[in-house]
Amino acid sequence: MRLEKAEIFLKHGVDNNDFSNVLEVLCSVCRAKVLILSGEMTKALLREGPVSRPFDDISYLGMHIESLDDDIVPAMVSLLRGMPNLKTLYIKSDPSLFIHKPEACGFNKEFWKSQNLAFIGQLKEATMELSNGNNELELARYMLEDAKNLREMQLLASFSNAPMASI
Repeated sequence: MRLEKAEIFLKHGVDNNDFSNVLEVLCSVCRAKVLILSGEMTKALLREGPVSRPFDDISYLGMHIESLDDDIVPAMVSLLRGMPNLKTLYIKSDPSLFIHKPEACGFNKEFWKSQNLAFIGQLKEATMELSNGNNELELARYMLEDAKNLREMQLLASFSNAPMASI
């Protein structure tokens, strides 16, 4: 018997020293099929360094983040590199969490393409909530052009305080 689903959420604003073994925790669930992470968890992974452990069994990755801003993209790329069998990607943005608007425009489609992410050939479904900046749009554009097995993509956009709308 093995773990089917793991959800790891770190509380925003907790002392960074409390999570010095974030990578160890993540590696302990590497055989799960479904992995859901918070943005704080992803940022903590960035502080730990590149994720070198493969997550071959993960077919669904959910990320609950404030925004796909420039400081979270490298950690996300590092994580995605180890998920060659990823079939579903869900990125939930919560712009209401913004205290300030971080920079979110430094990674274009060519950047994503240059990463040679193995999962792109396996990806079947993607859902992204667009929030701030162009990084989400550029990732979506990359997936639409390069994910040959992509069957469904949902892009959800929020305009000011209006409810989310599917585009």
